Amino acid sequence: MYRVVVGIEVHVQIKTKTKAFCRCLNTISIEPNKNICPICIGEPGTLPELNRQMVIKSLTAALALHCKINETFHFDRKNYFYPDLPKGYQITQYEVPIGYDGYLTIFTDDSSKRIGIERIHMEEDTGKMLHDYQYSTTLIDYNRAGIPLVEIVSKPDMGNSDEAVAYVKMLKRTLEYLEVSDCSLESGSMRCDINISVNKENTPLSHKVEIKNLNSFNAIKKSIEYEIKRQTENLDKGLSIETETRLFNTQTNKTEVMRTKELAADYRYFREPDIPDITIGKEDFLTGQKAIKELPEDMIKRFRKDYSLTLYLSDLLTSDKKIAEYFEKTAKICNEPLKTANIITTEIFGFLNDNSISIDKIKLTPEDLAELIGLISKNKISYKAFKDRINDLLSGNLDIESFILESAIVTDDIKIAEVVNKVINEQNDAVEKYLKGKESVFMFIVGQVMKELKGTGEIEKVKLLIKEKLDLLARNQKPEQ
Repeated sequence: MYRVVVGIEVHVQIKTKTKAFCRCLNTISIEPNKNICPICIGEPGTLPELNRQMVIKSLTAALALHCKINETFHFDRKNYFYPDLPKGYQITQYEVPIGYDGYLTIFTDDSSKRIGIERIHMEEDTGKMLHDYQYSTTLIDYNRAGIPLVEIVSKPDMGNSDEAVAYVKMLKRTLEYLEVSDCSLESGSMRCDINISVNKENTPLSHKVEIKNLNSFNAIKKSIEYEIKRQTENLDKGLSIETETRLFNTQTNKTEVMRTKELAADYRYFREPDIPDITIGKEDFLTGQKAIKELPEDMIKRFRKDYSLTLYLSDLLTSDKKIAEYFEKTAKICNEPLKTANIITTEIFGFLNDNSISIDKIKLTPEDLAELIGLISKNKISYKAFKDRINDLLSGNLDIESFILESAIVTDDIKIAEVVNKVINEQNDAVEKYLKGKESVFMFIVGQVMKELKGTGEIEKVKLLIKEKLDLLARNQKPEQ
C-alpha cells in the first residue's frame, strides 16, 4: 500500500497600481519591453523602492489565511542566472516571510478539511519568455519583470487530485474576494507548482517531484493523477523516484523531466542590502484587517446553515462575490432561497456562460427576480413562460412589466376550454389512441394545450378540462359493429 502526499506552491500577481520596487505601471498588456525602467532590469546604480500597497495586500492575504504575522521582516536576494531574470537575482523573502503557519478550509464530498499554510511571502515576478519553435528562437518580454507577487506555500496535507483542485479553487476565490489579485490562471496572474511524493505506508518521505507552471484546474488534476500512477508503477518495479522538476504536457497528459530539482543552497540567498528591515505600522495592520469582511469558506458554511442549501449549491453561489451578493439580495426579498439558488445556478449561469459576462452586467435586478419568484410561487405567472423568456429578461430585450402581463396564469374556464377544443380537434390521431386505451398520450395533449397557451394555463385546470372533454367523447363514441 502507498500513501500520496501533495503540497502546492501558488504564485499570485498582486493588484497594485505600480510594480513591486519601482514606479512602472503594474500591467503587461502593452507593447513588449515598453513598461520597464532601469530598476526593473537592474542597471548598475539603481535602488529599489518598496511598494507599500504590495505589503498591505500581502498582509491581508496572510490574515485571511489565518497566518501568524512577522510584523518586522526583511527581503532577501535569490541568485540564479536565467534569461527572464534581467538582474541575475530576484528580490524575495526567504528567512522571514510576512506570514506563516496558517490554514485554508476546503470542502469535498460534503465534508471539510483544513489544509495547512507553511508560509506566504512577497517577491517580484520575472520576465516572460516566448518560444518560437518554427524558427528555433526565444523572445523575452520584460514588462512582467518586477510585478509584485505573493507566493503561498501549503503544507503537504493533500492526498489526491480532488483535494488539490479544491484547495486551489478556494485559494483563488479567497484572494479574489479580498481583491488581492484577479487570479487569472489563463493570463498567468496565478500559477501553480505541485509537489508530489508517493511512498510506501509507514515509511518517511524519500523524494519530492515538482510539476511546474500549471495554469488550469484540469492540468492540476490530470498531472497529479499521472504522477501518482508513474511513481506507483516505479515503486512496484523496485525503482527509486528521483527528486526532480517536471513539466506537464497537455497534449499527452503526461509529465516530462525538466531539470534536477535545485536546493536552497543553489540560490545563494543573502539579505537584500538595498532594502532595510520593514515594520508593519498599526495603520497598515488595521487596513489589512478591515479588508477582510467574510471569507468564502465562512460564507459557504453560513449559506448551508441560514438557507438550508446543499454544499453543491453553496459552493456554486459563492464561486464569485457578485453572484453571492445577488443571491442574498434576491433570497431575502422573496424568502425563497432554494428556488432562488436553483434559478441562478441553472438559468442565469447558462446565460452568463453563453455571453461571457459577469452577473452585474445582466438587466434583471435582484428586486425584479424576487418579484418574479414570488409570483411563480403564488401561481400568478407561469414558470415555463419564465424559463422560456428569461434570456430576454436578462438581456433587457423584455421589461418585467410586459412579461408579467403576458405570462399571467390563465384561470378562465371558457378561455382554457376554447383552446382544449381546438387542440382536440387538431390532434385526431392522439385522441383516437387515447380513446382506444393508450392513456400515455394524455400528457401529450396537455403539452399541446399548454403550448397554445404559451405555458400560462393553470395546469390542473387544463388537465381537468381535457379529461372532461375526452370522457365526453368516449361516452358519445358508438360501439364498434
